[in-house]
Amino acid sequence: MILGGGLTRVGRPLVDAVRSTLRSWEADSPFLATLHMSHHVSVLDAGTPVAAIGAALLAPPVGAGVPQVIA
Repeated sequence: MILGGGLTRVGRPLVDAVRSTLRSWEADSPFLATLHMSHHVSVLDAGTPVAAIGAALLAPPVGAGVPQVIA
């Protein structure tokens, strides 16, 4: 799990809270427990343009055409 954007300014308390929540969910779900998500929490540097990176990853491949909007 990667935390980014303005919330990263919260710092360690945010990471601790996220890990605590994940541990709670893992305790209730055998499936989530197998993923060990609470052990894989990272924080991006505050200046990382996460919105631009996310948009680029979600964009259709070049040449795929423009998605149609159904009204």
